[in-house]
Amino acid sequence: VVVAVLDTGSEPCAENQHRYLDGYDMANPGAKGWTDNHGHGTHVAGTVIDCTWDLEVSVLPVRVFHPSGGAPDSYIVAGIQYAIQNGADVINMSLGGGCPRSDPGVSCGSAIDYYVQAAADQNIVVVIAAGNGDERGNPENTNITCPAHIDCGIIVAACDKTGNLASFSNYGESVDVCAPGVEVWSYYPGDQLAALDGTSMAAPHISALAAMLKLYLPDRSAAQIEKYITEYCVDKGNPAYYGEGIPWAGYFAGE
Repeated sequence: VVVAVLDTGSEPCAENQHRYLDGYDMANPGAKGWTDNHGHGTHVAGTVIDCTWDLEVSVLPVRVFHPSGGAPDSYIVAGIQYAIQNGADVINMSLGGGCPRSDPGVSCGSAIDYYVQAAADQNIVVVIAAGNGDERGNPENTNITCPAHIDCGIIVAACDKTGNLASFSNYGESVDVCAPGVEVWSYYPGDQLAALDGTSMAAPHISALAAMLKLYLPDRSAAQIEKYITEYCVDKGNPAYYGEGIPWAGYFAGE
């Protein structure tokens, strides 16, 4: 199973390099996706790797962030296309921002929406971070954030180690599930480990679960994989904050 990580790039280390495919760098055409000047993508990919240790799951690093910061829509769209064309079974998108349009009822990022739907139509599970609030860290409704407003992906909010919603986590009707996103330890550039917070850290837990389900049930569609993930959850209350709750794969395995 291949998990494409659309992010700042991802730098492998000695113990996990064998889990990496070459990937691609949208900011440096022709280069691998192994350059990460920020650390974010390395951390995200590391969670996918760590949660699927000793399983046949590979990371396809796709760098969609510019070295100076920011991820242009054109890079994200090209990254999704690259993932579709290069065998991704799961796409992790720990990225996003505010809707540029004044009317929150108008869909934003239409090109990104289109290609996320295209991936889903090809039975690729797309996992998207709900987002970490506005510039001051105040949570926002996902209906004004891109691409977290999308219905055809699995939108992931963040909780802490007690299972309570993280103070920064966005909320809204599009939120599907909640996963660990506070003080998450993972790989970091320079053969290091680091603890980071964010819905970006929560999303790869769900991508790893989707990858495991794909290994176990390779003939299932993306919609079926999402259904399994959302139906086997610990209910945490308000679905606008937690979605269906925190996925608990043991429930699924027990049936």
